[in-house]
Order: sequence, then C-alpha cells, then structure tokens
Amino acid sequence: MTPEQLTTAIRQAHAAGDRAAVQKYGAELMRLQSGETLVKAAPPAEAPYDPTATMSGGEKFAAGVGKGMYDLARGAGQRLRDVIPTRVADRMGLPTAADADYQKRMDAPLLNTGAGTAGNITGTVAPALALSMLVPGSQGFLGATGAGALSGILQPTGAEDSVLKNATVGALGGAAGVAAGRAVGAGVKGAKAMLEPFYEGGRNRIAARTLERFGVDRAAVAGASNAPTATGAKLTLAETLRDPRAAAAAARLQDAARAADPDTAAALATRQLENNAARVNTLNDVAGASGARDAAATARQTAAGMDYGKAFKTPITSTPTQAQVDMFQELWKSDSIQKALAETRKRASDKGIDMSDTTGSVEGLHMMKLVLDDMAENAGKTASEANKAEAIRKVRDKFVGFIKSVSPDYDAARTNYAVASRPINQMDTAAELLKRGAAPTHDLAGNVRLMPDAMARATADEGRLIQQATGRTLPDNTLDQLLDPAQLAKVRGVINEVDRLGAVERAGAGPGSPTAQRLASTNILRQVLGPTGMPQSWAESTLLGTLVGRPLQFIYNGVAEPRIQQTLADALLDPTVAARLLQPTATQRIGAQVPRAFRDALPAAMQTMRLLPGAAAATSGE
Repeated sequence: MTPEQLTTAIRQAHAAGDRAAVQKYGAELMRLQSGETLVKAAPPAEAPYDPTATMSGGEKFAAGVGKGMYDLARGAGQRLRDVIPTRVADRMGLPTAADADYQKRMDAPLLNTGAGTAGNITGTVAPALALSMLVPGSQGFLGATGAGALSGILQPTGAEDSVLKNATVGALGGAAGVAAGRAVGAGVKGAKAMLEPFYEGGRNRIAARTLERFGVDRAAVAGASNAPTATGAKLTLAETLRDPRAAAAAARLQDAARAADPDTAAALATRQLENNAARVNTLNDVAGASGARDAAATARQTAAGMDYGKAFKTPITSTPTQAQVDMFQELWKSDSIQKALAETRKRASDKGIDMSDTTGSVEGLHMMKLVLDDMAENAGKTASEANKAEAIRKVRDKFVGFIKSVSPDYDAARTNYAVASRPINQMDTAAELLKRGAAPTHDLAGNVRLMPDAMARATADEGRLIQQATGRTLPDNTLDQLLDPAQLAKVRGVINEVDRLGAVERAGAGPGSPTAQRLASTNILRQVLGPTGMPQSWAESTLLGTLVGRPLQFIYNGVAEPRIQQTLADALLDPTVAARLLQPTATQRIGAQVPRAFRDALPAAMQTMRLLPGAAAATSGE
C-alpha cells in the first residue's frame, strides 16, 4: 500500500475505533516513510490530521472525560502488569509503556483544546475522588498526601515517564490542596466572624457558640420554659436544666460570665435577690405571717375555752364500768402518775385553787395531764433520758384515754382542739422551716437569706422539724402527712429550689471553666482556627489573646462586645432565649433535609482541589 492509502486506512480505522488496525497501519506507514527518506527527499509536509476538527465543544469535553476515566483504568492495568508475570499480563491484554506513549500521541490533538483538557481533568478527578475515600483521614494532610499519591500512581506511564514522579507530584498536590482549602475556609470564616458582632443575627450565633462551647446543646434546652415556679421564682438556665452535664456546663458559664462582665453579674445578683424574696414570701404565706396564724390561734382558744369549760362543769360518770376501774387502778400504780398528782396539787395550791380531790373532777384530771406533758418534754431534753420520756408519754396517753372514757365532753373538746390545731401546726412548721433554713443575716432587699446547707439540715428529719415547730410529737410527722397539697407544693418547691441553687453554685465554682471574656475576638480566632485543623481551644491562650485577640477586641469593646454579653446574659437568665439561640438556622435546616448520600459525598467533593495537580500532570503528557 502507498503512504496515501495507509493514511486513509488509519483515518478509517480510527473513526471505527479499531485500535489494532490503527497501530498496524501506523507502523507500516512509519516504515515506508523511513525507507523513502533514504532514497529521496521528503515530499512537502502535509498538515497533521486533527480528529477534533469536526467536533463541537461538548463533544470534545465528553471525549476528554472518557479519556480521563480510561487513563486511570489503563494506569491501574500498568501497575498490575508491574507485579504479575509478563506472560499472564500479555494474555490479559494489560497496557504497556509503548501503549501509553502511543495513546499520548493519539490524544494530543484533543488535549490541545480547552474543552478536551477540561473534560480530561473532570474524568480524572471524578473516579479519583471515589478512590481517595478509601484512604483513612483523607481530609487531613497525611490522608490527603496518600490520596494524592494514589491518584498519581494510577496515571499511565510511557517509556520516559516515572511512577515515582507521578506519585510525588500527586502527594505534594494533595497536601497543597488541603492547605489551600483550609486557608480559604479559614479566611472566609474569619471574614464572616469579623462582621458578626455588628448585627443581631451574628451576635446570636456568637452567644449560641459560647453556650455550645461550654456544653449546653440544643437537646438539653428542648422544651425549656421561663414560667414562674410554684414559689413565684424565675429559675436561671442552670437551675432549669435537668441533664446533669448540661446543668453543670450552664453553671460554669454563668460563673464565668459573672466574672467577665459587671452588667451580667448585676443581672444575676438581682435575679437571685428576687428569687430569694419569692421563696421567703412563699414560706411566710404558708406560715400565716400576714395575720392568718394569729386569727386561727384566737379562734382555737375561744372554741377550746367553751368546749373545755363545758367538760369541766360536767361531773365524772357516777357509776364507772369495771374496765374503767381496772384502768384507773393500773394507772395509779405508776410512779409517773403519783408524781403528776403531787405536782398538780402543788400548782393548784400555789394558785389558791382547792384540788384536794383532784381525781374527782375533769378539771383536776386535765391539770394532771398537763403536768404529764411537761414531765415528758423535760425528760426528752437529754439523749440519756429519751427512754424515760417515751415511758411518760405512754402513761400520759393511757391517762388521756381514761379521762375520755369517763367524760364524753372532754373527748369532744380534745377532738375539736386537734381539728383547730391542724392549720396552726401547718403554719408553725412553715415558720420553723423558714427560721432554721435561713442565715442570721439579711440580703440587700431586707429578706433573710435562705441557705442550701441550712435548709438541708432543717429537713433532714421532718418529724423533728414538726416537733420543734409544734412543741409536741404529732401523728402526722412528715411534711407530706401534715401539709395540704397546695401548701406541700409550695414548701417542697422552696426546699428543692434552694437545694438546686446550692448545686448550681457548687458546680459553677468548679475548676476548668473556660473564659467568657472577649467573646467577639475569641469568636474570630475560633472560626479561623477551626478550618486549619488546629485546636480551637488555642483561641483562649494567653499568647494568641495578647498578639491577636486584644487588637481585635479594641475594635469591638465600645459597642459590639457589650451587646454580645447582654445576649449571653439573657440566655443565662431565660431558658427560652437559650433555646431560641440554639435553634438551627435556615441553612442548617436545609442541610438537614439534603439526602444522606449527597451529604456523605460533600467531603469527597472538597478534595477536588488537591487532586487537580495530578489531573493537570496527565493532560500535560508527563
């Protein structure tokens, strides 16, 4: 065949995609041309054939994409040929270095076009992105270097090419891409952070990040409320949160914000004064301090005077039953009864009352009962006489049973007195709790200061608290038994809130509280440090604070910083504000609705920058 015929055959084979024919006719053409140059001068050079001349831009781009993808497959085939026997590789048809050189010459016209080059880069990067996900930590410098090296290794290599060179270029490109990407990310975030202090949405985001940095997240404040409690107090964020970790975090932030900003400290102190006043007023209300207790005592005294007066005027049953006689004889053997009888006659004599026949009147028996009360109380003042006091009380109770059996009017008087005493016992118990649960000093509002430790001691033994309040041991020896539901809700509310306040104060005073100062400049430093991969905690370091933070803070101190501190204070004082700040933004909500597969692909897409050097190397024919 003549050179012209061979040229035509090569064009036809190339158009048909017959690679073997193209190679065959090309080799024959080169042989003929070499022979002709030995015998005669070469004919005038013809313009080289350009297979892309009739292709559109889209077709060139598509062809470039196909070349890029096919090159990675050929590169993988070459690497496989390097490690398996040649005979096996030949049977498998794996490409050789000569194949790579030939393909570069054939693809040169395509890569000389902009669309073809762009398509080749796209076709090289797309599968390489998927391969890079196989490299652990591909978002970091080490992983990116490995992913870039892998991309370079998979490039086809001709006779003059080097796998090592391609791997080195890819590795350096991967590291440089990560560095560039992080630098861009840090710059963008830093620029946004510099503007955030100057508008409300930005200040809200800074306050929200501060809450999250300390450990208060969106889940912890879900459903938060600022409604007053049963005592009328309005709890702070730290006092409201039920999650222990979040509550401790809010307590630390509260303590740090108090130390960082005088206005925040004043707002928190005012809230504490208001809440203490609400709790004191609650106990005073239950205690009847406004006059209810005095009115109840007067009403009881009036009714008791009438009831007991009637009982005292009624003679004892003239014909006692045998059971009454036996009870009387058994009691009269008691040493306590004999001592009470003697003491009763002595007291009556001191008052000029004739009580020679004490046991013959209801009034005389009642006076003996009062003496037994005093004896039991006096005996119970020391721990060593506790058993003696209990014995006296048992005798007294039997003695009261005897009086009631011989005087129905006395029984009715005692029942009425007990009914009238219940509300007084309730009030006295609340007053005793206020007395024992408060410090001896007052706050700036003039109220006694309820103290967590004192309140805990006062309620450790509720029966003893009630006894101290009423002066007697009651059957209802717990707050749950003594108080009505509404009273119990208020009293328990005070006890629990004061205890919670103490827990918040202890947690806030713990070690390791991050600073809440310089929120504007710290926010900038943290936003810049984050994309670089460096610890964001460095933003609180003394060195960075001095070199960078202070100059930046100078810009914000006048206007922006106080507003950020105010936003943070509002969140600490009002849980609903904290919940609103921690709500996702519109961008975050949209991101949450993106299909998971697409979200998972985003990190890989961010690696495109670091894979471009390897792709560019492929297009240049290296």
